[in-house]
Amino acid sequence: MAPSLWTSCLLFFGLAILVTPSWSHQRADTPDKNVEAVVYVRREPGSGMCSLSVNGFRRQQAARKPQVFRFISLWRYDPDTSRWLKERWNGPNSINIRAHLSASEQTLVALPKKVGLFWVEWSEDDRQASSLAVSGPVLCNDLLIGEPPSGTIVACVPSASSAVARFVPDPRTHRGN
Repeated sequence: MAPSLWTSCLLFFGLAILVTPSWSHQRADTPDKNVEAVVYVRREPGSGMCSLSVNGFRRQQAARKPQVFRFISLWRYDPDTSRWLKERWNGPNSINIRAHLSASEQTLVALPKKVGLFWVEWSEDDRQASSLAVSGPVLCNDLLIGEPPSGTIVACVPSASSAVARFVPDPRTHRGN
Protein backbone atom coordinates (compact mmCIF):
# COMPACT_ATOMS: atom_id res chain seq x y z
CA MET A 1 0.00 0.00 0.00
CA ALA A 2 1.48 3.34 -1.06
CA PRO A 3 1.76 6.09 1.58
CA SER A 4 -0.73 8.89 1.21
CA LEU A 5 0.30 12.40 0.25
CA TRP A 6 -0.58 13.52 3.78
CA THR A 7 1.75 10.92 5.32
CA SER A 8 4.54 11.93 2.93
CA CYS A 9 4.10 15.60 3.84
CA LEU A 10 4.22 14.80 7.57
CA LEU A 11 7.36 12.70 7.09
CA PHE A 12 9.07 15.48 5.12
CA PHE A 13 8.08 18.05 7.76
CA GLY A 14 9.50 15.79 10.48
CA LEU A 15 12.77 15.46 8.56
CA ALA A 16 12.98 19.22 8.14
CA ILE A 17 12.55 19.70 11.87
CA LEU A 18 15.18 17.04 12.63
CA VAL A 19 17.92 18.75 10.65
CA THR A 20 16.93 22.37 11.16
CA PRO A 21 19.84 24.74 11.86
CA SER A 22 18.45 25.58 15.29
CA TRP A 23 18.88 22.00 16.47
CA SER A 24 20.30 22.03 20.00
CA HIS A 25 23.48 20.22 18.91
CA GLN A 26 24.24 22.70 16.16
CA ARG A 27 25.38 26.00 17.53
CA ALA A 28 28.34 28.21 16.95
CA ASP A 29 30.89 27.98 19.75
CA THR A 30 31.05 31.64 20.73
CA PRO A 31 30.49 33.58 23.95
CA ASP A 32 27.13 34.69 22.48
CA LYS A 33 25.21 31.38 22.48
CA ASN A 34 22.35 33.02 20.53
CA VAL A 35 24.49 33.15 17.38
CA GLU A 36 23.32 30.44 15.01
CA ALA A 37 25.59 28.80 12.48
CA VAL A 38 24.78 29.61 8.84
CA VAL A 39 26.16 26.21 7.79
CA TYR A 40 23.89 23.28 8.57
CA VAL A 41 23.56 19.56 7.91
CA ARG A 42 21.38 18.99 4.86
CA ARG A 43 19.85 15.53 4.41
CA GLU A 44 18.85 14.34 0.93
CA PRO A 45 15.18 13.32 1.02
CA GLY A 46 15.55 10.13 -1.03
CA SER A 47 18.86 8.60 0.00
CA GLY A 48 19.19 10.23 3.40
CA MET A 49 22.86 11.04 2.71
CA CYS A 50 24.10 14.26 4.30
CA SER A 51 26.10 17.29 3.28
CA LEU A 52 27.05 20.62 4.84
CA SER A 53 25.34 23.56 3.19
CA VAL A 54 25.01 27.29 3.73
CA ASN A 55 21.53 28.49 4.57
CA GLY A 56 21.39 31.57 2.31
CA PHE A 57 18.50 33.21 4.14
CA ARG A 58 20.16 32.78 7.54
CA ARG A 59 23.41 34.18 6.12
CA GLN A 60 21.58 37.22 4.75
CA GLN A 61 20.08 37.85 8.20
CA ALA A 62 23.35 37.35 10.11
CA ALA A 63 24.99 40.43 11.64
CA ARG A 64 28.42 38.94 10.86
CA LYS A 65 28.38 37.13 7.53
CA PRO A 66 30.97 34.36 7.53
CA GLN A 67 33.32 34.35 4.55
CA VAL A 68 35.36 31.15 5.02
CA PHE A 69 34.17 27.65 5.95
CA ARG A 70 36.83 25.37 7.46
CA PHE A 71 36.27 21.68 7.96
CA ILE A 72 37.66 20.56 11.35
CA SER A 73 36.76 16.90 11.91
CA LEU A 74 34.30 14.09 11.30
CA TRP A 75 33.42 11.30 13.73
CA ARG A 76 31.16 8.25 13.23
CA TYR A 77 29.34 6.53 16.06
CA ASP A 78 30.02 2.77 16.20
CA PRO A 79 26.93 1.15 17.74
CA ASP A 80 28.79 -2.15 18.36
CA THR A 81 31.39 -0.57 20.65
CA SER A 82 29.37 2.52 21.72
CA ARG A 83 32.32 4.74 20.74
CA TRP A 84 32.93 7.68 18.43
CA LEU A 85 35.56 6.85 15.79
CA LYS A 86 37.40 9.50 13.81
CA GLU A 87 36.71 9.27 10.08
CA ARG A 88 39.38 9.94 7.50
CA TRP A 89 38.57 13.13 5.60
CA ASN A 90 39.64 13.50 1.98
CA GLY A 91 37.46 16.47 1.11
CA PRO A 92 38.39 20.14 1.04
CA ASN A 93 39.39 21.74 4.33
CA SER A 94 38.68 25.37 3.47
CA ILE A 95 36.01 26.85 1.18
CA ASN A 96 35.09 30.46 0.49
CA ILE A 97 31.42 31.10 1.09
CA ARG A 98 30.00 32.91 -1.92
CA ALA A 99 29.69 36.60 -1.17
CA HIS A 100 26.51 37.15 -3.22
CA LEU A 101 24.64 34.17 -1.86
CA SER A 102 20.95 35.00 -1.95
CA ALA A 103 18.22 33.07 -0.18
CA SER A 104 19.39 29.92 -1.99
CA GLU A 105 21.75 27.31 -0.60
CA GLN A 106 25.40 26.61 -1.31
CA THR A 107 26.51 23.02 -0.74
CA LEU A 108 30.00 23.08 0.75
CA VAL A 109 30.95 19.42 1.28
CA ALA A 110 29.26 16.04 1.01
CA LEU A 111 29.72 13.75 3.99
CA PRO A 112 30.72 10.13 3.30
CA LYS A 113 28.05 8.10 1.54
CA LYS A 114 27.71 5.76 4.51
CA VAL A 115 24.74 4.96 6.69
CA GLY A 116 25.46 6.06 10.23
CA LEU A 117 25.37 8.68 12.93
CA PHE A 118 28.07 11.31 12.44
CA TRP A 119 29.40 14.23 14.46
CA VAL A 120 30.87 16.95 12.27
CA GLU A 121 32.84 20.00 13.40
CA TRP A 122 33.64 23.09 11.34
CA SER A 123 34.28 26.80 11.67
CA GLU A 124 32.71 29.80 10.03
CA ASP A 125 35.56 32.32 10.00
CA ASP A 126 36.65 32.24 13.67
CA ARG A 127 33.44 30.73 15.13
CA GLN A 128 33.38 26.96 15.65
CA ALA A 129 30.19 24.97 15.15
CA SER A 130 29.22 21.31 15.22
CA SER A 131 26.26 19.05 14.59
CA LEU A 132 24.99 15.50 14.54
CA ALA A 133 24.27 14.12 11.06
CA VAL A 134 21.92 11.16 10.72
CA SER A 135 22.83 9.63 7.39
CA GLY A 136 20.74 6.84 5.91
CA PRO A 137 17.38 6.04 4.35
CA VAL A 138 15.51 5.52 7.66
CA LEU A 139 15.03 7.92 10.57
CA CYS A 140 13.69 7.35 14.07
CA ASN A 141 9.99 7.99 14.61
CA ASP A 142 10.47 9.19 18.16
CA LEU A 143 13.44 10.41 20.21
CA LEU A 144 11.50 10.63 23.48
CA ILE A 145 13.15 7.73 25.32
CA GLY A 146 13.74 9.47 28.62
CA GLU A 147 16.28 11.70 30.27
CA PRO A 148 19.78 10.76 29.09
CA PRO A 149 22.25 9.59 31.72
CA SER A 150 25.15 11.91 32.51
CA GLY A 151 27.65 12.12 29.65
CA THR A 152 25.18 10.93 27.01
CA ILE A 153 22.67 12.40 24.57
CA VAL A 154 19.64 10.96 22.82
CA ALA A 155 20.29 10.34 19.14
CA CYS A 156 18.84 8.46 16.21
CA VAL A 157 21.25 5.67 15.22
CA PRO A 158 20.45 4.48 11.69
CA SER A 159 21.27 1.20 9.98
CA ALA A 160 20.66 0.11 6.38
CA SER A 161 17.02 -0.85 6.97
CA SER A 162 16.03 0.67 10.32
CA ALA A 163 16.88 3.27 12.94
CA VAL A 164 16.69 3.28 16.72
CA ALA A 165 16.72 6.03 19.31
CA ARG A 166 19.55 5.42 21.79
CA PHE A 167 21.58 7.07 24.48
CA VAL A 168 25.01 7.64 22.96
CA PRO A 169 28.13 9.17 24.50
CA ASP A 170 28.04 12.95 24.08
CA PRO A 171 30.37 13.54 21.10
CA ARG A 172 31.42 16.92 22.49
CA THR A 173 33.24 15.14 25.31
CA HIS A 174 33.63 11.46 24.34
CA ARG A 175 35.23 11.48 20.89
CA GLY A 176 37.87 8.79 20.67
CA ASN A 177 37.10 7.37 24.15
